[in-house]
Amino acid sequence: MKKRPVRQSGMLALFATFLVVGGVVFAAILATPKIAPDAYKPPSAESPTDSPEATSTGRVLVIDNEGTRLFANGESKTLSWPEDVKLLGRAVSQIVGVDAFTGERVYLASGFARATSTGIHSPDGRRSLHPSSARADGTGSIEVRLGSESRTFVTRLPNGKAIKDVMPLGWWDNETVVLAGRVTSTRSLFAVSLTGSASLVASFPDMAQRISVIDGAVWHVTAEAGEGLEAVALPPSELHRVSRNGNDERVIQDGARVIAMYTVSGNNVAYSTDDGEINAKTEMGALLVGKGAPLAFMDPTHLLVRQAKRIFMKDIVTGLESTVFVLTDDGAIVFVLPPADTSTQK
Repeated sequence: MKKRPVRQSGMLALFATFLVVGGVVFAAILATPKIAPDAYKPPSAESPTDSPEATSTGRVLVIDNEGTRLFANGESKTLSWPEDVKLLGRAVSQIVGVDAFTGERVYLASGFARATSTGIHSPDGRRSLHPSSARADGTGSIEVRLGSESRTFVTRLPNGKAIKDVMPLGWWDNETVVLAGRVTSTRSLFAVSLTGSASLVASFPDMAQRISVIDGAVWHVTAEAGEGLEAVALPPSELHRVSRNGNDERVIQDGARVIAMYTVSGNNVAYSTDDGEINAKTEMGALLVGKGAPLAFMDPTHLLVRQAKRIFMKDIVTGLESTVFVLTDDGAIVFVLPPADTSTQK
């Protein structure tokens, strides 16, 4: 009779234990965050693992100590001369590129080699423009070559006044060259036709630097001169475009930095400043591109950029990038080519 209460007490203790354990489990369940049925999906073999990359129909021809390669659509092809010339899409003499380290203009020669001539090619690639020695009285001259033929032009205006301190710059068109020089103390731009006639186009500042002729217009940078013979340029700086009719347009103005490098394609301009930033001015407005050196436009929205030794293509609108290749210590020359003409590859 005395054992019965003992058994009831044991049952109560056991029941209390179940309640405690059950309460802990129930509390844990309540504390567990709820997950929506579609919040987690296991990795799929079909899902891309890489970040989206920039894409362009433009192609990049690279010549370095590893050979000649054509990059397009994320793939590369090693080219052989002369079998693969047809892949370029235009005459070799008409192809203009850049030195990947310096951004300087370079030309393509036979054998997929860098042209060694110091001349500036006409747009059609038939002729080249070269400096020439001034006459005894200081009158300037220029040399134009066509194949093995060469012709020297003495630079005088129709009224007989001499153009001195002549610097050949490029071509207004296939028949007219651009040069900088002086008739008075003012430095100016001139046009000299292949018939020998010369005309004044516009005044040209002594401080103009990084001069290039692109699509029949003279582009140049101006900046404040620093003190001393080896002083660096100081802001503000500007990028100008001077047309054949003498119109001088200020395309870029930067009051805080110096424009260090630029590339142009149609109405699109990309430029880097002395702090390493790349900016672009396009039909879509002003865009901040990022760090690096702008080499060339692939198309209106894609820019070829060098950052240290990495050459990559950047979508200046979305910010997407894709690496094209990596420079060796010996550098490379780079040419942007138009989209492939599939009819030439059959």
